Amino acid sequence: MTVTESLSTEDAAFIREIVAVNEGRAALYRVLAHYYFKELTAEEIEKVASQDFAGMDGGEALIAEGFADMKRYLEKRNTGTRQALAVDYAHTFLAAGNYESFAATPYESVFTSELGLLMQEARDEVYKCYCEEGIQPDESLRTPEDHLSFEFEFIACLLDRTNEALRRCDGDAALAYAEKNRFIPSRPSAELG
Repeated sequence: MTVTESLSTEDAAFIREIVAVNEGRAALYRVLAHYYFKELTAEEIEKVASQDFAGMDGGEALIAEGFADMKRYLEKRNTGTRQALAVDYAHTFLAAGNYESFAATPYESVFTSELGLLMQEARDEVYKCYCEEGIQPDESLRTPEDHLSFEFEFIACLLDRTNEALRRCDGDAALAYAEKNRFIPSRPSAELG
């Protein structure tokens, strides 16, 4: 007998619903973590092109518009698509060839430090959070810990741990993980997920 079998039917159904939502959220954060970390391979482009985005917009017009733009672009893919997307990725996220405009570099410290520098307070804060949970990005990647991909993966890990606690009927632990997942330390108004 599992722990959730000792619950009322309504409570068990509610927990299953929360777990399912968290699983979906964790999967989305992992996809985002992957896409923000490096350029897509040809195989990944084909996989994205074959996806059906119907219903994934959550009823949000701008998200639906973004999915429609992706679909239209990928319908016209050719042998140069991977290179074009890699150049776009490098320009947008690595600021390659981007000297006069603002880039979307995927490091929290760049956006939260006064001078827009890497390895600032935000990096130290997320590193502390990772250490508290026994989670560490792969050091061989030589990437600062406040990279958006690592932060997304951290959120996914916390969602997994929330679900594990829910399955054990450990409400206190589930709530603690949910709270950790909700706010960035020192900036309680900046919600993570």
